[in-house]
Amino acid sequence: MNYKAILFDVDGVVITSDYYANYYSKLKDIPIEVMIDFFKGEFQDCLINKKDLLEVLPKYLEDWKFKGTAQDFLQSWFKYESKIDQSLIKAVQKLRCQGIKCVLATNQEKHRANYLWNSLNLKDYFDEIYDSAKVGYKKPDPNFYKSILGQINCNTQEVLYFDDTQSLINESSKLGIKSIHYNSINDLRSYI
Repeated sequence: MNYKAILFDVDGVVITSDYYANYYSKLKDIPIEVMIDFFKGEFQDCLINKKDLLEVLPKYLEDWKFKGTAQDFLQSWFKYESKIDQSLIKAVQKLRCQGIKCVLATNQEKHRANYLWNSLNLKDYFDEIYDSAKVGYKKPDPNFYKSILGQINCNTQEVLYFDDTQSLINESSKLGIKSIHYNSINDLRSYI
């Protein structure tokens, strides 16, 4: 393996939990579209740190039949989406022992990025988290990937990238990044 660094998406790769919105809409018997409108709308600004999730969430909570604060909602959401793929973590530990930098490259708003890094302790397993809120761009914007490559001091030929979303793989591949559509740990094992 001749890569200096491997980029890992979070949701669907490192975190294997189902999306909270799917669970929550069934739990509260509300149409998923009620939540999806938020995630396709204002949440997109939260992903690049133009808006703060804790400030925009309160106006949606009544329609979502949530009794509590925005912080309470985030705690429930983040806890639900926190199942870590331990087989991937073991593989990452081996890669890091070989001197390969392993970083997270993810579309996340700042509160969840902080939760993932500090509360779920992904900082113990990865060298860094590059989230869209910190980077200022979100996937599939080429500037998202270019920013990360600059910060880890690698060119496109020196990195491998795993993501579970094919459209993102297609875009990162256009930049010359070896990009793999991730379905299971076997996809990583075939490259290490």
